[in-house]
Amino acid sequence: MDLRRLNWKRVILLLVGLYLLGRYLFSGLGVTEPQRVLLVVTRAEEAVQKKSLLGLQQVLSSDYQDRSGLSRSDILRLAASYFRGQDSVSILRLGSSVEFEGEDLAEVELRIQVVGRSGGEVSLGFRDSTVLGELYHLKMRKERGEWKILSVDPEGRDWPKGF
Repeated sequence: MDLRRLNWKRVILLLVGLYLLGRYLFSGLGVTEPQRVLLVVTRAEEAVQKKSLLGLQQVLSSDYQDRSGLSRSDILRLAASYFRGQDSVSILRLGSSVEFEGEDLAEVELRIQVVGRSGGEVSLGFRDSTVLGELYHLKMRKERGEWKILSVDPEGRDWPKGF
């Protein structure tokens, strides 16, 4: 084999293509199902911190319905109302656990501390100002291979109405 005749540009291009294909095919290996569920929770937290309704909408199931009676569009309107009142929002996850009710249903218990800043004022929590954070119960379902949030219920209270 004459190495001088070998087209190195094609070889390099082929190697880069194989590398990218391998990364794509094997990127999901080693990731557990609880980690996949919590990744969606992380995406929801990031959407809230960015005050992104589109980002929040993408992680919510179209069948969203919580115990307060809010639908997906209702919870998005509630989020929009909260976002308008805050200059910035930060979320600190204090704890989380995931339990499965079959292959495509999961429950997440999530303790977070939400810090809103508006006009130089700092407020803790959406509704509770405890330093220990607020506890939320999330129900999730796998839809077309992707985990989506079915409901988010605050511990011991309902979401506000009439926003």
